[in-house]
Amino acid sequence: MSQAAEMDLPTTSGTVAPARLGTIILTIVLAGALFLWTRSLGMSDPDRMTDLGLVSIVPSIFHLSIALLAAGFSWLMIRGRTSGPLPLLYLAALILVLAATPPIVYGTLRYSWAWKHLGIVDYIQRHGSVDRTASFLAAYHNWPGLFAVTAWIADRFGVRAVDLAPILRFTPPALDLAICAAYLQLIRRLTDDPRLPLTAAWLFITANWIGQDYFSPQGFSFLFYIILLGLFLGPLRRTAAPSPSGGFSGVLASAVAMVLIVAVVVTHQLTPLLVILSIGVLTVGRRLSPVYLFFALIAQLLWLLWGAAPFVIERIHDELAAIGTLSEATSKMANVGTVSAERGQAIMIGRALTATIALFAVAGGLRRLWNGFFDYTAVALLLAPAPLLLVAYGGEAVFRVYMFASPFLAFFAAALFFPSPAAGRTILSFPLLFLLCLFSATGFLFANNGKDREYRFTKDEVATAKWLYTIAPPGTLLVEGARSYPSQFANYENFTYLPISEEDHAARREIVTDPAGVFYRWMTDPRWNDAFLILTRSQKAYLQASGMPPGDFDRMENILLASPRFHLVRASSNARIFRLQADRPRAGGYLPSRR
Repeated sequence: MSQAAEMDLPTTSGTVAPARLGTIILTIVLAGALFLWTRSLGMSDPDRMTDLGLVSIVPSIFHLSIALLAAGFSWLMIRGRTSGPLPLLYLAALILVLAATPPIVYGTLRYSWAWKHLGIVDYIQRHGSVDRTASFLAAYHNWPGLFAVTAWIADRFGVRAVDLAPILRFTPPALDLAICAAYLQLIRRLTDDPRLPLTAAWLFITANWIGQDYFSPQGFSFLFYIILLGLFLGPLRRTAAPSPSGGFSGVLASAVAMVLIVAVVVTHQLTPLLVILSIGVLTVGRRLSPVYLFFALIAQLLWLLWGAAPFVIERIHDELAAIGTLSEATSKMANVGTVSAERGQAIMIGRALTATIALFAVAGGLRRLWNGFFDYTAVALLLAPAPLLLVAYGGEAVFRVYMFASPFLAFFAAALFFPSPAAGRTILSFPLLFLLCLFSATGFLFANNGKDREYRFTKDEVATAKWLYTIAPPGTLLVEGARSYPSQFANYENFTYLPISEEDHAARREIVTDPAGVFYRWMTDPRWNDAFLILTRSQKAYLQASGMPPGDFDRMENILLASPRFHLVRASSNARIFRLQADRPRAGGYLPSRR
Protein backbone atom coordinates (compact mmCIF):
# COMPACT_ATOMS: atom_id res chain seq x y z
CA MET A 1 0.00 0.00 0.00
CA SER A 2 1.38 3.41 -0.92
CA GLN A 3 1.93 6.04 1.75
CA ALA A 4 -0.65 8.29 0.07
CA ALA A 5 -3.25 5.54 0.13
CA GLU A 6 -2.48 4.57 3.72
CA MET A 7 -2.72 8.13 4.94
CA ASP A 8 -5.90 8.74 2.91
CA LEU A 9 -4.23 11.66 1.12
CA PRO A 10 -5.41 12.97 -2.26
CA THR A 11 -3.54 11.42 -5.20
CA THR A 12 -5.29 13.14 -8.11
CA SER A 13 -6.83 16.48 -8.74
CA GLY A 14 -10.28 14.92 -8.61
CA THR A 15 -9.89 13.90 -4.98
CA VAL A 16 -8.37 17.10 -3.62
CA ALA A 17 -11.67 18.74 -2.73
CA PRO A 18 -13.05 15.93 -0.48
CA ALA A 19 -9.78 15.68 1.44
CA ARG A 20 -9.62 19.40 1.97
CA LEU A 21 -13.29 19.47 2.92
CA GLY A 22 -12.63 16.83 5.57
CA THR A 23 -9.76 18.87 6.97
CA ILE A 24 -11.93 21.99 7.04
CA ILE A 25 -14.75 20.17 8.84
CA LEU A 26 -12.39 18.69 11.43
CA THR A 27 -10.80 22.11 11.95
CA ILE A 28 -14.26 23.58 12.55
CA VAL A 29 -15.00 20.78 15.02
CA LEU A 30 -11.79 21.62 16.89
CA ALA A 31 -12.59 25.33 16.91
CA GLY A 32 -16.12 24.59 18.08
CA ALA A 33 -14.83 22.45 20.94
CA LEU A 34 -12.48 25.20 22.08
CA PHE A 35 -15.26 27.80 21.78
CA LEU A 36 -17.59 25.71 23.96
CA TRP A 37 -14.78 25.17 26.46
CA THR A 38 -14.01 28.87 26.79
CA ARG A 39 -17.72 29.60 27.20
CA SER A 40 -17.99 26.96 29.93
CA LEU A 41 -15.25 28.56 32.02
CA GLY A 42 -17.38 31.56 32.90
CA MET A 43 -20.31 29.30 33.74
CA SER A 44 -18.38 27.18 36.26
CA ASP A 45 -18.81 28.33 39.86
CA PRO A 46 -16.28 26.59 42.17
CA ASP A 47 -18.31 27.58 45.24
CA ARG A 48 -20.98 25.07 44.13
CA MET A 49 -18.53 22.19 44.10
CA THR A 50 -19.47 18.90 45.75
CA ASP A 51 -17.39 15.83 46.60
CA LEU A 52 -17.51 14.86 42.92
CA GLY A 53 -14.99 17.62 42.33
CA LEU A 54 -14.65 19.66 39.15
CA VAL A 55 -17.24 17.63 37.25
CA SER A 56 -19.96 18.87 39.63
CA ILE A 57 -19.59 22.52 38.55
CA VAL A 58 -18.86 22.45 34.81
CA PRO A 59 -21.88 22.91 32.49
CA SER A 60 -23.01 20.49 29.80
CA ILE A 61 -21.21 22.41 27.07
CA PHE A 62 -17.91 21.55 28.79
CA HIS A 63 -18.67 17.85 28.33
CA LEU A 64 -19.82 18.56 24.78
CA SER A 65 -16.45 20.14 24.03
CA ILE A 66 -14.72 16.94 25.19
CA ALA A 67 -17.09 14.86 23.06
CA LEU A 68 -16.28 16.96 19.99
CA LEU A 69 -12.55 16.60 20.63
CA ALA A 70 -12.92 12.83 21.05
CA ALA A 71 -15.00 12.51 17.87
CA GLY A 72 -12.72 14.67 15.73
CA PHE A 73 -9.55 13.03 16.99
CA SER A 74 -10.94 9.50 16.56
CA TRP A 75 -11.99 10.26 13.00
CA LEU A 76 -8.53 11.60 12.22
CA MET A 77 -6.94 8.41 13.50
CA ILE A 78 -9.34 5.99 11.83
CA ARG A 79 -8.98 7.78 8.48
CA GLY A 80 -5.21 7.89 8.90
CA ARG A 81 -4.97 11.67 8.70
CA THR A 82 -1.85 11.89 10.85
CA SER A 83 0.21 14.39 8.88
CA GLY A 84 0.12 18.12 9.46
CA PRO A 85 -0.61 20.03 12.65
CA LEU A 86 -4.29 19.07 13.11
CA PRO A 87 -3.80 15.87 15.21
CA LEU A 88 -1.29 17.69 17.42
CA LEU A 89 -3.72 20.58 17.84
CA TYR A 90 -6.38 18.14 19.02
CA LEU A 91 -3.98 16.75 21.64
CA ALA A 92 -3.01 20.26 22.73
CA ALA A 93 -6.70 21.18 23.00
CA LEU A 94 -7.33 18.09 25.13
CA ILE A 95 -4.55 19.14 27.51
CA LEU A 96 -5.95 22.67 27.73
CA VAL A 97 -9.46 21.46 28.50
CA LEU A 98 -8.33 18.96 31.15
CA ALA A 99 -5.35 20.73 32.71
CA ALA A 100 -6.02 24.45 32.22
CA THR A 101 -9.61 24.46 33.44
CA PRO A 102 -8.82 24.17 37.18
CA PRO A 103 -6.27 27.03 37.35
CA ILE A 104 -8.52 29.29 35.29
CA VAL A 105 -11.75 28.53 37.16
CA TYR A 106 -10.24 28.36 40.65
CA GLY A 107 -7.97 31.38 40.24
CA THR A 108 -5.40 30.20 42.81
CA LEU A 109 -2.62 27.66 43.11
CA ARG A 110 -4.09 24.18 43.59
CA TYR A 111 -2.84 21.54 46.07
CA SER A 112 -1.46 22.20 49.53
CA TRP A 113 1.76 20.42 48.49
CA ALA A 114 2.42 23.06 45.84
CA TRP A 115 2.29 25.71 48.59
CA LYS A 116 4.73 23.64 50.70
CA HIS A 117 7.08 23.51 47.72
CA LEU A 118 6.98 27.30 47.59
CA GLY A 119 7.94 27.18 51.27
CA ILE A 120 11.21 25.42 50.42
CA VAL A 121 11.89 28.01 47.71
CA ASP A 122 11.19 30.72 50.28
CA TYR A 123 13.58 29.03 52.73
CA ILE A 124 16.38 28.94 50.12
CA GLN A 125 15.79 32.59 49.25
CA ARG A 126 16.03 33.63 52.90
CA HIS A 127 18.92 31.39 53.97
CA GLY A 128 20.86 30.92 50.73
CA SER A 129 20.71 27.13 50.94
CA VAL A 130 18.70 24.21 52.29
CA ASP A 131 19.05 22.65 55.73
CA ARG A 132 19.88 18.98 55.13
CA THR A 133 19.30 18.20 58.81
CA ALA A 134 15.83 19.76 58.90
CA SER A 135 13.36 17.69 60.89
CA PHE A 136 10.35 18.87 58.90
CA LEU A 137 9.91 18.59 55.12
CA ALA A 138 13.27 16.84 55.33
CA ALA A 139 13.02 15.07 51.97
CA TYR A 140 12.63 18.39 50.17
CA HIS A 141 15.81 19.70 51.80
CA ASN A 142 17.74 16.61 50.74
CA TRP A 143 16.46 16.54 47.14
CA PRO A 144 16.30 20.29 46.44
CA GLY A 145 17.00 20.40 42.69
CA LEU A 146 13.70 21.94 41.56
CA PHE A 147 13.52 24.32 44.52
CA ALA A 148 17.09 25.56 44.13
CA VAL A 149 16.56 26.33 40.43
CA THR A 150 13.25 28.05 41.15
CA ALA A 151 14.81 30.13 43.93
CA TRP A 152 17.66 31.15 41.62
CA ILE A 153 15.17 32.25 38.92
CA ALA A 154 13.03 34.11 41.45
CA ASP A 155 16.10 35.94 42.78
CA ARG A 156 17.09 36.96 39.27
CA PHE A 157 13.69 38.62 38.82
CA GLY A 158 13.55 39.98 42.37
CA VAL A 159 10.33 38.22 43.39
CA ARG A 160 9.43 36.27 46.53
CA ALA A 161 8.46 32.63 46.37
CA VAL A 162 4.83 33.34 47.27
CA ASP A 163 4.62 35.82 44.38
CA LEU A 164 5.19 32.92 41.98
CA ALA A 165 1.91 31.25 42.94
CA PRO A 166 -0.26 32.99 40.29
CA ILE A 167 2.17 31.83 37.59
CA LEU A 168 2.88 28.35 38.92
CA ARG A 169 -0.81 27.53 39.05
CA PHE A 170 -0.49 27.00 35.28
CA THR A 171 2.27 24.42 35.68
CA PRO A 172 -0.08 21.47 34.85
CA PRO A 173 -0.97 22.51 31.28
CA ALA A 174 2.60 23.67 30.56
CA LEU A 175 4.16 20.52 31.97
CA ASP A 176 1.60 18.25 30.28
CA LEU A 177 2.30 19.84 26.89
CA ALA A 178 6.03 19.21 27.37
CA ILE A 179 5.45 15.64 28.56
CA CYS A 180 3.14 14.96 25.60
CA ALA A 181 5.74 16.23 23.13
CA ALA A 182 8.43 14.03 24.72
CA TYR A 183 6.04 11.08 24.81
CA LEU A 184 5.30 11.31 21.09
CA GLN A 185 9.03 11.17 20.37
CA LEU A 186 9.35 8.14 22.64
CA ILE A 187 6.51 6.10 21.13
CA ARG A 188 7.64 6.88 17.60
CA ARG A 189 10.74 4.86 18.44
CA LEU A 190 8.52 1.79 18.94
CA THR A 191 6.40 1.79 15.77
CA ASP A 192 6.34 2.97 12.16
CA ASP A 193 2.55 3.45 12.21
CA PRO A 194 1.94 7.20 12.78
CA ARG A 195 -1.56 6.54 14.16
CA LEU A 196 -0.26 4.53 17.10
CA PRO A 197 1.84 7.26 18.83
CA LEU A 198 -0.92 9.85 18.44
CA THR A 199 -3.66 7.57 19.79
CA ALA A 200 -1.39 6.43 22.59
CA ALA A 201 -0.74 10.08 23.47
CA TRP A 202 -4.48 10.73 23.96
CA LEU A 203 -4.80 7.68 26.18
CA PHE A 204 -1.60 8.54 28.07
CA ILE A 205 -2.83 12.07 28.81
CA THR A 206 -6.15 10.82 30.13
CA ALA A 207 -4.98 7.61 31.84
CA ASN A 208 -2.24 9.34 33.83
CA TRP A 209 -4.63 10.80 36.39
CA ILE A 210 -2.30 10.47 39.40
CA GLY A 211 -1.95 14.26 39.60
CA GLN A 212 1.81 14.77 39.58
CA ASP A 213 1.88 17.47 36.92
CA TYR A 214 1.71 20.41 39.32
CA PHE A 215 4.72 22.36 40.62
CA SER A 216 6.47 19.37 42.14
CA PRO A 217 9.76 17.44 41.96
CA GLN A 218 7.85 14.39 40.74
CA GLY A 219 6.27 16.27 37.85
CA PHE A 220 9.53 17.58 36.44
CA SER A 221 11.36 14.32 37.13
CA PHE A 222 8.67 12.45 35.18
CA LEU A 223 9.23 14.77 32.21
CA PHE A 224 12.98 14.09 32.40
CA TYR A 225 12.27 10.35 32.59
CA ILE A 226 10.18 10.40 29.40
CA ILE A 227 12.86 12.43 27.60
CA LEU A 228 15.52 9.97 28.78
CA LEU A 229 13.61 7.00 27.42
CA GLY A 230 13.26 8.77 24.09
CA LEU A 231 17.03 9.30 23.97
CA PHE A 232 17.76 5.71 25.02
CA LEU A 233 15.48 4.28 22.33
CA GLY A 234 16.57 6.83 19.73
CA PRO A 235 20.02 8.34 19.22
CA LEU A 236 21.59 6.38 22.10
CA ARG A 237 20.11 3.02 21.19
CA ARG A 238 22.87 0.46 20.83
CA THR A 239 21.52 -0.99 17.59
CA ALA A 240 20.92 2.40 15.98
CA ALA A 241 22.69 3.12 12.73
CA PRO A 242 25.71 5.45 12.96
CA SER A 243 24.81 9.11 12.76
CA PRO A 244 25.73 10.82 9.47
CA SER A 245 26.87 13.86 11.45
CA GLY A 246 30.15 12.23 12.38
CA GLY A 247 29.04 11.31 15.90
CA PHE A 248 28.45 14.83 17.21
CA SER A 249 24.70 14.31 17.65
CA GLY A 250 25.40 11.11 19.57
CA VAL A 251 27.83 12.88 21.88
CA LEU A 252 25.32 15.67 22.42
CA ALA A 253 22.53 13.19 23.16
CA SER A 254 24.79 11.35 25.60
CA ALA A 255 25.65 14.58 27.41
CA VAL A 256 21.98 15.56 27.63
CA ALA A 257 21.12 12.12 29.01
CA MET A 258 23.74 12.36 31.73
CA VAL A 259 22.65 15.87 32.70
CA LEU A 260 19.04 14.64 32.95
CA ILE A 261 20.09 11.67 35.08
CA VAL A 262 21.86 14.00 37.51
CA ALA A 263 18.86 16.34 37.51
CA VAL A 264 16.54 13.46 38.45
CA VAL A 265 18.93 12.22 41.15
CA VAL A 266 19.08 15.58 42.94
CA THR A 267 15.38 16.37 42.50
CA HIS A 268 13.35 13.35 43.59
CA GLN A 269 13.71 10.29 45.80
CA LEU A 270 11.83 7.66 43.80
CA THR A 271 12.33 8.53 40.14
CA PRO A 272 16.08 7.72 40.13
CA LEU A 273 15.23 4.15 41.11
CA LEU A 274 12.90 3.89 38.14
CA VAL A 275 15.56 5.38 35.86
CA ILE A 276 18.02 2.75 37.06
CA LEU A 277 15.47 -0.05 36.59
CA SER A 278 14.61 1.12 33.07
CA ILE A 279 18.25 1.55 32.07
CA GLY A 280 18.88 -1.89 33.53
CA VAL A 281 16.27 -3.67 31.41
CA LEU A 282 17.49 -1.86 28.30
CA THR A 283 21.07 -2.82 29.11
CA VAL A 284 20.19 -6.47 29.72
CA GLY A 285 18.24 -6.45 26.46
CA ARG A 286 21.33 -5.11 24.65
CA ARG A 287 19.46 -1.97 23.66
CA LEU A 288 21.73 0.39 25.57
CA SER A 289 25.39 0.68 26.51
CA PRO A 290 26.09 -0.30 30.15
CA VAL A 291 27.87 3.04 30.55
CA TYR A 292 24.54 4.73 31.37
CA LEU A 293 23.67 2.14 33.99
CA PHE A 294 27.03 2.62 35.71
CA PHE A 295 26.67 6.39 35.53
CA ALA A 296 23.15 6.34 37.01
CA LEU A 297 24.18 3.96 39.81
CA ILE A 298 27.21 6.05 40.72
CA ALA A 299 25.22 9.31 40.63
CA GLN A 300 22.53 7.82 42.86
CA LEU A 301 24.99 6.33 45.36
CA LEU A 302 26.99 9.54 45.59
CA TRP A 303 23.85 11.55 46.29
CA LEU A 304 22.56 9.11 48.89
CA LEU A 305 25.93 9.01 50.64
CA TRP A 306 26.60 12.75 50.43
CA GLY A 307 23.80 15.07 49.32
CA ALA A 308 21.00 13.23 51.12
CA ALA A 309 23.12 11.52 53.77
CA PRO A 310 21.36 13.08 56.82
CA PHE A 311 17.97 11.95 55.55
CA VAL A 312 19.22 8.47 54.62
CA ILE A 313 20.89 7.91 57.98
CA GLU A 314 17.75 8.90 59.87
CA ARG A 315 15.24 6.98 57.74
CA ILE A 316 17.10 3.95 56.39
CA HIS A 317 16.08 1.62 59.22
CA ASP A 318 12.36 2.34 58.80
CA GLU A 319 12.59 2.13 55.01
CA LEU A 320 14.38 -1.22 55.11
CA ALA A 321 11.84 -2.54 57.58
CA ALA A 322 8.98 -1.59 55.24
CA ILE A 323 10.51 -3.20 52.13
CA GLY A 324 8.34 -5.99 50.79
CA THR A 325 5.26 -4.99 52.80
CA LEU A 326 2.57 -4.57 50.16
CA SER A 327 0.15 -3.11 52.70
CA GLU A 328 2.58 -0.22 53.21
CA ALA A 329 2.88 0.36 49.47
CA THR A 330 -0.91 0.58 49.12
CA SER A 331 -1.85 2.25 52.41
CA LYS A 332 -2.85 5.51 50.71
CA MET A 333 -5.55 3.81 48.66
CA ALA A 334 -8.88 5.20 49.81
CA ASN A 335 -11.34 3.02 51.67
CA VAL A 336 -14.57 3.75 49.84
CA GLY A 337 -16.58 2.73 52.87
CA THR A 338 -15.19 5.57 55.01
CA VAL A 339 -15.65 8.49 52.60
CA SER A 340 -18.72 10.36 51.40
CA ALA A 341 -20.92 8.76 48.76
CA GLU A 342 -19.88 11.22 46.06
CA ARG A 343 -16.21 10.85 46.92
CA GLY A 344 -16.64 7.08 46.70
CA GLN A 345 -18.23 7.45 43.27
CA ALA A 346 -15.32 9.54 42.01
CA ILE A 347 -12.83 6.99 43.37
CA MET A 348 -14.61 4.07 41.71
CA ILE A 349 -14.76 5.83 38.33
CA GLY A 350 -11.02 6.48 38.59
CA ARG A 351 -10.41 2.81 39.33
CA ALA A 352 -12.66 1.84 36.42
CA LEU A 353 -10.58 4.06 34.14
CA THR A 354 -7.37 2.40 35.32
CA ALA A 355 -8.83 -1.09 34.89
CA THR A 356 -10.14 -0.24 31.41
CA ILE A 357 -6.76 1.02 30.22
CA ALA A 358 -5.07 -2.05 31.67
CA LEU A 359 -7.54 -4.47 30.01
CA PHE A 360 -7.26 -2.69 26.67
CA ALA A 361 -3.47 -2.83 27.02
CA VAL A 362 -3.52 -6.60 27.53
CA ALA A 363 -5.83 -7.05 24.55
CA GLY A 364 -3.75 -4.66 22.44
CA GLY A 365 -0.53 -6.44 23.33
CA LEU A 366 -2.02 -9.78 22.32
CA ARG A 367 -3.28 -8.32 19.06
CA ARG A 368 0.17 -6.90 18.31
CA LEU A 369 1.66 -10.32 18.99
CA TRP A 370 -0.89 -11.93 16.68
CA ASN A 371 0.19 -9.52 13.94
CA GLY A 372 3.85 -10.44 14.36
CA PHE A 373 5.08 -7.58 16.59
CA PHE A 374 6.83 -8.80 19.73
CA ASP A 375 7.51 -5.40 21.40
CA TYR A 376 10.08 -6.80 23.84
CA THR A 377 11.36 -3.33 24.71
CA ALA A 378 7.92 -1.87 25.43
CA VAL A 379 6.97 -4.86 27.58
CA ALA A 380 10.22 -4.62 29.54
CA LEU A 381 9.72 -0.91 30.20
CA LEU A 382 6.09 -1.53 31.15
CA LEU A 383 7.15 -4.04 33.80
CA ALA A 384 10.25 -2.13 34.96
CA PRO A 385 8.41 -0.13 37.68
CA ALA A 386 6.97 -3.26 39.35
CA PRO A 387 9.83 -3.66 41.90
CA LEU A 388 8.91 -0.25 43.31
CA LEU A 389 5.95 -1.99 44.99
CA LEU A 390 8.52 -3.26 47.48
CA VAL A 391 9.14 0.34 48.57
CA ALA A 392 6.56 1.81 50.94
CA TYR A 393 7.11 5.45 49.89
CA GLY A 394 4.53 6.77 52.29
CA GLY A 395 1.87 4.40 51.00
CA GLU A 396 1.97 5.89 47.50
CA ALA A 397 4.14 3.29 45.74
CA VAL A 398 1.22 1.64 43.96
CA PHE A 399 0.19 4.97 42.43
CA ARG A 400 3.74 5.73 41.31
CA VAL A 401 4.11 2.28 39.74
CA TYR A 402 0.94 2.90 37.74
CA MET A 403 2.15 6.34 36.71
CA PHE A 404 5.48 5.03 35.44
CA ALA A 405 3.77 2.15 33.66
CA SER A 406 1.11 4.39 32.06
CA PRO A 407 3.21 5.41 29.01
CA PHE A 408 3.36 1.81 27.87
CA LEU A 409 -0.11 0.84 29.04
CA ALA A 410 -1.35 3.60 26.74
CA PHE A 411 0.83 2.33 23.89
CA PHE A 412 -0.59 -1.19 24.09
CA ALA A 413 -4.16 0.09 24.63
CA ALA A 414 -3.85 2.10 21.41
CA ALA A 415 -2.44 -1.00 19.70
CA LEU A 416 -5.81 -2.72 20.15
CA PHE A 417 -7.08 -0.40 17.41
CA PHE A 418 -3.91 -0.19 15.34
CA PRO A 419 -1.95 -3.43 15.82
CA SER A 420 -0.42 -3.03 12.36
CA PRO A 421 -0.34 -0.34 9.66
CA ALA A 422 -2.99 -2.22 7.68
CA ALA A 423 -5.47 -2.58 10.56
CA GLY A 424 -7.92 -0.19 12.15
CA ARG A 425 -10.30 0.54 9.28
CA THR A 426 -13.32 -1.62 10.07
CA ILE A 427 -16.78 -0.15 10.49
CA LEU A 428 -16.62 -0.55 14.28
CA SER A 429 -13.21 1.08 14.73
CA PHE A 430 -14.45 4.67 14.86
CA PRO A 431 -17.29 4.27 17.41
CA LEU A 432 -15.17 2.06 19.67
CA LEU A 433 -12.20 4.44 19.60
CA PHE A 434 -14.51 7.41 20.11
CA LEU A 435 -16.11 5.77 23.16
CA LEU A 436 -12.72 4.93 24.67
CA CYS A 437 -11.39 8.47 24.09
CA LEU A 438 -14.55 9.98 25.53
CA PHE A 439 -14.64 7.67 28.56
CA SER A 440 -10.94 8.17 29.31
CA ALA A 441 -11.25 11.97 29.18
CA THR A 442 -14.41 11.98 31.30
CA GLY A 443 -12.95 9.46 33.72
CA PHE A 444 -9.90 11.69 34.09
CA LEU A 445 -12.14 14.46 35.45
CA PHE A 446 -13.36 12.20 38.24
CA ALA A 447 -10.01 10.57 39.00
CA ASN A 448 -7.79 13.65 38.81
CA ASN A 449 -10.22 16.34 39.94
CA GLY A 450 -12.49 14.39 42.26
CA LYS A 451 -10.85 15.86 45.37
CA ASP A 452 -10.81 19.45 44.19
CA ARG A 453 -13.28 20.54 46.86
CA GLU A 454 -10.33 20.30 49.26
CA TYR A 455 -7.50 20.82 46.75
CA ARG A 456 -8.90 24.12 45.51
CA PHE A 457 -8.43 27.22 47.67
CA THR A 458 -10.41 30.45 47.58
CA LYS A 459 -8.66 33.79 47.34
CA ASP A 460 -9.65 34.72 50.88
CA GLU A 461 -8.23 31.43 52.19
CA VAL A 462 -4.94 32.34 50.53
CA ALA A 463 -5.06 35.91 51.88
CA THR A 464 -5.84 34.69 55.41
CA ALA A 465 -2.99 32.18 55.34
CA LYS A 466 -0.59 34.86 54.06
CA TRP A 467 -1.58 37.13 56.92
CA LEU A 468 -1.02 34.37 59.48
CA TYR A 469 2.39 33.36 58.17
CA THR A 470 3.46 37.00 58.12
CA ILE A 471 2.46 37.99 61.68
CA ALA A 472 3.07 34.76 63.63
CA PRO A 473 6.39 34.96 65.55
CA PRO A 474 8.98 32.17 65.68
CA GLY A 475 8.09 29.43 68.12
CA THR A 476 4.37 29.59 67.30
CA LEU A 477 2.00 26.63 67.46
CA LEU A 478 -0.40 26.48 64.52
CA VAL A 479 -3.39 24.25 65.13
CA GLU A 480 -5.05 23.34 61.82
CA GLY A 481 -8.24 21.58 60.92
CA ALA A 482 -6.23 19.71 58.27
CA ARG A 483 -3.19 20.35 56.14
CA SER A 484 -5.38 20.80 53.08
CA TYR A 485 -5.14 24.58 52.85
CA PRO A 486 -2.47 27.06 51.61
CA SER A 487 0.17 26.33 54.21
CA GLN A 488 3.89 26.35 54.99
CA PHE A 489 4.79 28.61 52.04
CA ALA A 490 6.70 31.21 54.10
CA ASN A 491 8.79 31.14 57.27
CA TYR A 492 7.64 27.55 57.69
CA GLU A 493 10.51 26.51 59.99
CA ASN A 494 9.35 29.01 62.61
CA PHE A 495 6.20 27.07 63.46
CA THR A 496 4.99 23.77 64.86
CA TYR A 497 1.95 22.38 63.06
CA LEU A 498 -0.82 20.33 64.65
CA PRO A 499 -3.52 19.11 62.22
CA ILE A 500 -6.73 17.82 63.79
CA SER A 501 -7.15 15.46 60.84
CA GLU A 502 -4.11 13.42 61.88
CA GLU A 503 -5.34 12.71 65.40
CA ASP A 504 -6.74 9.27 66.15
CA HIS A 505 -10.48 8.64 66.35
CA ALA A 506 -10.72 9.03 70.12
CA ALA A 507 -8.85 12.37 70.10
CA ARG A 508 -11.00 13.70 67.26
CA ARG A 509 -14.18 12.81 69.12
CA GLU A 510 -12.88 14.63 72.19
CA ILE A 511 -12.13 17.67 70.05
CA VAL A 512 -15.63 17.69 68.58
CA THR A 513 -17.17 17.25 72.04
CA ASP A 514 -15.08 19.90 73.81
CA PRO A 515 -13.09 21.92 71.25
CA ALA A 516 -12.59 24.91 73.53
CA GLY A 517 -11.16 22.77 76.32
CA VAL A 518 -8.85 20.69 74.12
CA PHE A 519 -7.49 23.63 72.13
CA TYR A 520 -7.05 25.71 75.25
CA ARG A 521 -4.94 22.92 76.77
CA TRP A 522 -2.81 22.63 73.64
CA MET A 523 -2.35 26.35 73.02
CA THR A 524 -1.42 27.25 76.61
CA ASP A 525 1.55 24.91 76.63
CA PRO A 526 4.57 27.00 77.80
CA ARG A 527 6.71 25.69 74.94
CA TRP A 528 5.05 28.07 72.51
CA ASN A 529 5.73 31.77 72.18
CA ASP A 530 2.31 32.15 70.64
CA ALA A 531 -0.48 29.94 69.30
CA PHE A 532 -3.14 30.26 66.60
CA LEU A 533 -5.97 28.05 65.39
CA ILE A 534 -6.84 28.28 61.69
CA LEU A 535 -10.01 26.75 60.24
CA THR A 536 -10.84 27.00 56.53
CA ARG A 537 -13.39 25.85 54.00
CA SER A 538 -10.89 23.46 52.34
CA GLN A 539 -10.06 21.89 55.70
CA LYS A 540 -13.76 21.34 56.32
CA ALA A 541 -14.10 19.71 52.89
CA TYR A 542 -11.19 17.39 53.64
CA LEU A 543 -12.54 16.35 57.03
CA GLN A 544 -16.07 15.78 55.77
CA ALA A 545 -14.89 13.78 52.75
CA SER A 546 -12.78 11.71 55.14
CA GLY A 547 -15.79 10.77 57.24
CA MET A 548 -16.38 13.61 59.73
CA PRO A 549 -20.14 13.69 60.42
CA PRO A 550 -21.94 16.66 58.83
CA GLY A 551 -22.28 19.54 61.24
CA ASP A 552 -19.32 18.65 63.48
CA PHE A 553 -16.99 21.21 61.91
CA ASP A 554 -19.55 24.03 62.14
CA ARG A 555 -20.39 23.05 65.72
CA MET A 556 -16.70 23.21 66.63
CA GLU A 557 -16.42 26.69 65.11
CA ASN A 558 -19.53 27.94 66.87
CA ILE A 559 -18.30 26.74 70.26
CA LEU A 560 -15.01 28.57 69.75
CA LEU A 561 -16.82 31.74 68.71
CA ALA A 562 -18.88 31.62 71.91
CA SER A 563 -15.98 30.72 74.20
CA PRO A 564 -14.50 33.50 76.40
CA ARG A 565 -11.12 31.79 76.10
CA PHE A 566 -10.69 32.56 72.39
CA HIS A 567 -10.59 35.66 70.27
CA LEU A 568 -11.37 35.73 66.55
CA VAL A 569 -8.43 37.71 65.17
CA ARG A 570 -9.18 37.39 61.46
CA ALA A 571 -12.22 36.15 59.57
CA SER A 572 -13.50 35.89 56.04
CA SER A 573 -16.25 33.88 54.41
CA ASN A 574 -13.96 30.87 54.00
CA ALA A 575 -11.35 31.14 56.76
CA ARG A 576 -11.14 32.01 60.44
CA ILE A 577 -8.17 32.43 62.77
CA PHE A 578 -8.54 32.14 66.53
CA ARG A 579 -6.13 33.18 69.25
CA LEU A 580 -6.22 32.88 73.03
CA GLN A 581 -7.53 35.90 74.87
CA ALA A 582 -4.57 38.07 75.87
CA ASP A 583 -5.16 37.70 79.60
CA ARG A 584 -5.11 33.90 79.57
CA PRO A 585 -2.11 32.30 81.32
CA ARG A 586 -0.12 29.48 79.81
CA ALA A 587 -1.24 26.47 81.77
CA GLY A 588 0.54 23.74 79.87
CA GLY A 589 -0.71 20.25 79.21
CA TYR A 590 -0.62 17.28 76.90
CA LEU A 591 0.20 18.04 73.29
CA PRO A 592 0.69 15.44 70.57
CA SER A 593 4.10 15.56 68.92
CA ARG A 594 3.66 17.13 65.49
CA ARG A 595 5.56 19.16 62.95
